Amino acid sequence: MEFAVALSSGDRIDLDDLPEELHHPCLPTSNPMEILPLEEVEKQYILSVLDSLGGNKSKAAETLQIGIATLYRKLNSYGI
Repeated sequence: MEFAVALSSGDRIDLDDLPEELHHPCLPTSNPMEILPLEEVEKQYILSVLDSLGGNKSKAAETLQIGIATLYRKLNSYGI
């Protein structure tokens, strides 16, 4: 971030101010071994949101814009 701020020509950071490898961070790679099933990506994302909120399930459900019952059902399916 500091690098982008230092190189930014204006008062906000634009995509052109970031390194090329960050222009498309969510696109799958050309290596099929690195591509995860959507269900696994969802699981990792949900668990990272939950972790970042200190395990607060209500706040996680709110942040993810899903019902608390949906969150509990997903966590149960993950064995958590």
